[in-house]
Amino acid sequence: MIGSILDRLPGTAHLTLPGHFLFEEFITEPEEAQVVDLVDRLPPAWHNSNFNGPHRGKAWGVQMDLKRGKVLPAAHELPPLLQTLTERMRARIPVLRKFDPTEANAIDYVKAEGHVLRAHVDNRALSTGEIVTLSLQGRAVMTFKAGKEEVRVPLPRRALQVLTGNASLRNFKAKQKLDQARERVFKEEESAMRLRHASQS
Repeated sequence: MIGSILDRLPGTAHLTLPGHFLFEEFITEPEEAQVVDLVDRLPPAWHNSNFNGPHRGKAWGVQMDLKRGKVLPAAHELPPLLQTLTERMRARIPVLRKFDPTEANAIDYVKAEGHVLRAHVDNRALSTGEIVTLSLQGRAVMTFKAGKEEVRVPLPRRALQVLTGNASLRNFKAKQKLDQARERVFKEEESAMRLRHASQS
């Protein structure tokens, strides 16, 4: 069950990307199936988006208004599933001991449909602290690029990627390429799930 706590997760810090950490097998295969099922059933409904590249997505928590540079109230509150995952992160990952996400989104990338995460820079002006990404149902490669410097980071299935507020990461544009036909990402920032704390100031 998702509520159980893992006794492992040593984690790996990237040698050439200070502030980047990767934790393989953050959840088990049965837990992955449970997370995907819950995400599919949770409101809101999946919607098509072209933000940073075509994909399907859904979001919870506060909303980022990038055009006006504001953080808006939540249309959909963070679901209990995210709290459970966050508690595991705090318990097992030192850099996330004080992690308190206020925004989360799930992203579904399907290679056959031309889905892709294009090169982009996360808006750190509207968020604070760490951004974490949980990769589900597939593998991908994240490429970080600054000038002529390029670093490729494999994202295994069920791995948790942690990007801290380290200044060196702010200079990199990130993009992602799918290794398999589909990846779902859960970001609690390919299905992917992603999480981050939005600045209220």
